[in-house]
Formats: sequence, C-alpha cells, structure tokens
Amino acid sequence: MTIFNATPMVQMDAVVLVDPFSTGMCLAEEVMARGYVVIAVYSDTEVAMKDWMDTLTMEFRRKFGGEVFNNGSDTSEEQLHRVLTTVVGFGYNVIGVIAGAEPGVPLTDRLSERMNLVTNGSAGSEGRRNKYIMGEKIRTAGMRAVKQCLAKTFENAKEYITNVLKPEPFQVIVKPVDSAGSDDVSLCKSLEDVENAYKSVIGKVNHLGIQNTALLIQEYLEGTEYVVDTVSRNGEHKVIAVWEYDKRNANGAAFVYYGALLREAKGEAVLSIIDYVCKVLNVLAIDHGPGHAEVKYVRGEPCLIEIGARCHGREGTDMPILDRCQGYNQVGATVDAYFDKESFQALPKMPTTLKAHGIKTTLVSYQHGILESMPGLAEIEGMASYVDKKIRHTEGVTMAPTIDMFTTPGCVLMVHQDAAQLQRDYERIRELEIDGLYKLKEDKKSITKNKRAKKPKKKSSYFSKTPSTLEFTADRRTSAQIPVASS
Repeated sequence: MTIFNATPMVQMDAVVLVDPFSTGMCLAEEVMARGYVVIAVYSDTEVAMKDWMDTLTMEFRRKFGGEVFNNGSDTSEEQLHRVLTTVVGFGYNVIGVIAGAEPGVPLTDRLSERMNLVTNGSAGSEGRRNKYIMGEKIRTAGMRAVKQCLAKTFENAKEYITNVLKPEPFQVIVKPVDSAGSDDVSLCKSLEDVENAYKSVIGKVNHLGIQNTALLIQEYLEGTEYVVDTVSRNGEHKVIAVWEYDKRNANGAAFVYYGALLREAKGEAVLSIIDYVCKVLNVLAIDHGPGHAEVKYVRGEPCLIEIGARCHGREGTDMPILDRCQGYNQVGATVDAYFDKESFQALPKMPTTLKAHGIKTTLVSYQHGILESMPGLAEIEGMASYVDKKIRHTEGVTMAPTIDMFTTPGCVLMVHQDAAQLQRDYERIRELEIDGLYKLKEDKKSITKNKRAKKPKKKSSYFSKTPSTLEFTADRRTSAQIPVASS
C-alpha cells in the first residue's frame, strides 16, 4: 500500500472516492467544488492499476487530500483495516465513500460498511459486479433475465449451447464475466466461433484489469438497446437520463458503438424499461448512489444486459449534453443524493420533457495506419449542433479499426432544438468517417477491401424528423454497406 500527499486538516469534511477514474474524475471535481476534501483510494496496487493511473495527471492528483493504494489480491479483513486506518489517519472527518469507476465498487461497499457510512453493503457486492450472479438474481426475483451459463471451458459451453440453449438460427453471445465497453464481447454464429472466443479470451487480462477465467454464454437478444442512468437515496430512485444506443456490426465486431441518443421518459417502451430498471435496483440492493444500466427491449419486454453501481462512464461526456437538454446531470445528482437531501428531492422522478435533443456520437475508424491529422474535425466543429469533442488519437499514433469503446478515435457531443438538424449533422459525421475525417500517413495499410472506402448509399434517416418523437429508426446502415475489416 502506497500513501501519497497526505496533508492533515483536522475537522474538514472529506469524501473517499474509490478509483476516481473516467467519470470518477468529474465526480471528484464536483465533490471538491462543494467544499469537501477528496481522499482517493485505489482498489489495487499502483503497478496493477498503471493503465488507469496514467489517465490522471500529477496536477490533478495533487488536489487530493490523500491517496491510498490497496492490494487487490488481498481481500482479508486485515488488509481492509490497513486501508481504513490510513484513510482515518489523514485527519479528516470522512462523511461518505463513493465508487468513481467500476473496479472500485466492491471496495466501496466494504469501506463504507466498515465506517458506518451510507452503504449498499458488502453482502450484495458480487451480484453488482459479476454479470452471471447479477442475471441469476434477476431471474430468481421473477423478472425477465437473459438465458445464460458460466462456462470455464469450451466443452462446458458446447454442452450448454447444444442441450439447453439450442439457438435457431445459431446466434450466441460469449463475453467475460467482468468487463466493460464491449471488451471481448462476441456474437458467435457457430460452435467454431465459440471455440475461437475461448482460445483468445480465456486467461487474458481485460480492460478492467481482471483476468478472464470463465466466460458467459448467453442467448442473443434481438432488440433495441437502452441505457438508464439513475441515482438513489435510501431506496428512492431517480432516473437521471435514458439513452438509446446505436450499435452496429463493423470491422468484424458485432457491437461497435456509433452513438447514444438522449430520450424523453415517454412511450410504452421507455416507461416499461424505467419501471424494470427500478425493480433491478431493488433486487440488487443499489439503494444509495448512482446506477448505470444497459437493457434491451426484446419482443415487448425489457431484459437486463448488465448494471453497474457507478456513474455513466466515458469521462463524463454525457454531462454537457444533459446540462443543456435537462439542466442537471448524474454526477451532480450523485453528490446531492449523498450530501444534499433537499436538492435530491427537488430532482424530477424522470426526465419527461427535454429542452433540446442530444446525442453522443462515437467516432468510428475503418482504417489502419499512422494518423497524420483529422482534417474533418473543422467541419464538425462548425456544425449547428456541435457542443464539444473528446479526441483520443493524436498525430503520430497508430489508428486501428474501431471494434469496441477502447478503440474509438473519440466522440462528438451534439445538441440542437431541431431534431432534423441534429439528424443531418449526425449523418454527415458518418459520411466523414468514410471519407474526409482522417488523414493517414500510411494509406496502403488500410484494412478496408478497397484502397479508398466508398461512401455508403444514401438511405432513410437514422432518426425520426419529428422533434417530439426523435428516435433511432430500425432502418440503419448494415455491415454490408460499411467498409469491414479483413484479416
């Protein structure tokens, strides 16, 4: 365990943030803006969390009142006591413990419980992190849950698929038990595909720093995918935002993120999903703090994909959209839920009316090569709906085809009162991704079948053009109309 920059300031209130990464950094800023000190606790050693730690600048870390590195491989009470003793030793009055990112959820539960602070409790931690246990808890509660099994070997998976799942046509989801951002999630269309998934994923350390020792075998859910972001206080749930995903088959991957459209809490589908998610929160005992649920609407009913007891990720890029379209966001609401009862109670139960329409556009690359520049950004920044951007790729980096959230070149935040304008801008970005957004130094290494990708034929809109019913349509471009990676 390593301690960094502890400056005791007795009697000052402090909040412990466990793994203040991604949107957790925004949460830290919000907590500090409210006048509290932030103590950063990391769920594992500095070596084990190197990739995560690289996202924090020293300038940002110096804002913390103290830092503590846990030993993630040691789950003993003695190790927990060591972390707790160090936190208390900083000399602050600790008033809350909140998870900043997904890996920190279990330690958040244990620390908050041990310190007799607001807590979801450690008894249900595993069901809030392990996708298999999560699904089985939902099923036991009598709710629609994905058909699944946890299989350590391909032979186990084959037996379940052949004798129990019996998919027709053959479509099976294979994914790690603990992961995020579509990391190593595969849509398998044959037993050979399943076997190949096992060969490539078992034993691998995923993007959450967890080694994959078993894989989930699940039924393929055909339907529209939604995200529901919530914040709870003493079991009272507030729905902060509802998003509709635009995911497609591209570059040989089945679930590439293209965008997330902010939705009003209206209509049979969205309202039934909201009701379902609130029941999921109750089943999993997420009574306090944020929740981030992914749900598919399948044949007229919701079915949980997964839920996390933490804020919406992606470095808080949802916040500028929510602030403009709703006037509040999940990070602020989370701090309200813990420390400002009146402000939490003032939040609407759900966002039934939007001030404007918003979409978080995830950039997709179909090429491989050394990035020279992104000339198309100038046009994007001039769009009527443009709010901001977050670009991950810089000049000189090797840009690969986008296959998941970790290989996207970045995202563009878009807001406009006119749904038709938002739609036009969104479609134009999709065109620029094919021709004009990226300039590579090594075009010869393009993985598309043609030297220069052809622009897809113009099709019907991504969204309805009626502002009051802005929504993704079922008619989206398919993999056959998008340049696809070849081996």
